[in-house]
Amino acid sequence: MKSVDPMKDRKAKIALDSAMRRVSKAVDKAEKNTESATAARVSAVESARAASEAAVAAEVSAGVAEAAVGPAEAAMAEAHEFLEYCKANCTASVEGSLWWMDRELEEAKKYMPKSKFDKLAAEHTGKKAAAGGGPK
Repeated sequence: MKSVDPMKDRKAKIALDSAMRRVSKAVDKAEKNTESATAARVSAVESARAASEAAVAAEVSAGVAEAAVGPAEAAMAEAHEFLEYCKANCTASVEGSLWWMDRELEEAKKYMPKSKFDKLAAEHTGKKAAAGGGPK
């Protein structure tokens, strides 16, 4: 027994304990990272599902908007025809009312698509010229 150096045994035991503590800390850190990665994956899956639902809802809304364009254009054309009828059948004493109706028509045109606005503006200008220029 006296020939064995106890210092080497103690040193090896201390080194082993130190290595065990480092490995334990690394395992704990890896478990925490695994938990956070799993949570992030679940969150990403939920976000992807929500995004696909939002895309479907957007497609439905686009269809509804496209369906509403036709009736809106028809109503705009009807209002324009009525305005021109009023201009043709009214006396000069109601120029203020005609101006106001013309102003409302122009304001409504602002919310139409550009191509439709240009088409109606050209029609409106042509009808005004045919009617003698309309009120100033």
